[in-house]
Amino acid sequence: MTGVERGRASEPVERQGPYDVLVSYAAGDAEAAALLAGQLYKADLDAFLVCWVEPGLIPLLETERALAEVRLAVLLFGRGTMADERVRDEYAVLLHRKHQGGLRFVPGLVTDDPLPPFAAIHQPVDLTRPGSPRYDRDVDSLVRVIRALRRTDGA
Repeated sequence: MTGVERGRASEPVERQGPYDVLVSYAAGDAEAAALLAGQLYKADLDAFLVCWVEPGLIPLLETERALAEVRLAVLLFGRGTMADERVRDEYAVLLHRKHQGGLRFVPGLVTDDPLPPFAAIHQPVDLTRPGSPRYDRDVDSLVRVIRALRRTDGA
């Protein structure tokens, strides 16, 4: 997993699905997404990042599969999030799945900007200061929730 260790978001991890969690992010938040996914990976969880889709696979189809199958999704909210058309589409799918049941939606704060109204009603995780006690606590909380969801699936 050298890509995460070096902080580069463009290298895939060894495994390619099924995924425990989807991390959705705008291009400007790729480093924050890779850092979070790397932390989850170190906790033996499989995270989907679109930049980790392996050669020969179709990123849009892999994203659709992950969006349909995961039980928990973290959407990183930064300054450019709602301006990114791909992320807006993913946000809509995530909210739809959340309201149908079977998905836990978690907003991930990567800046101090306010969340959009539908995201603001959910308890966010604070990812604004990597390495801080708050960041570590919130990532640990995500790990516990994801593991609990895994247990209810019989995995």
